[in-house]
Amino acid sequence: YKKVIIITPIPSHGWNVSEVYSLNKYIDFLKKKIKSNHNSVYVEEISNMIKNKNLYVPINDYYKYLDQFNLILNKLDKIADKIDVSNILCSDDKCYSVKNNIIYYIDDDHLSKKGANLVYLQIRKKLLSDY
Repeated sequence: YKKVIIITPIPSHGWNVSEVYSLNKYIDFLKKKIKSNHNSVYVEEISNMIKNKNLYVPINDYYKYLDQFNLILNKLDKIADKIDVSNILCSDDKCYSVKNNIIYYIDDDHLSKKGANLVYLQIRKKLLSDY
């Protein structure tokens, strides 16, 4: 038999993570750029995150995004295993795109090599645990 593994969607951040993170020396410029492009983003919060070397979105935003996906996924529980990306990239209340200066994304929703490696390790672990 063949094993089916479904990976939940990667949290989307709504801004180009690499670009925002690389502009950390230009916070005034960054605030204007984000404000004009992403009205829903909390500009002060982002500038504070950059100063603290972490970028994230609230985990509740990610859960809202997953609502429709979970309706489908719940129907597949009997025939497929699931890897929940929130267990990899998120904590209790945040989904990180940058954590402790490690950049997990190359843009708003595509993982960097380091971010992809975190997901790969969980896939590998899941596959090896069943054999």
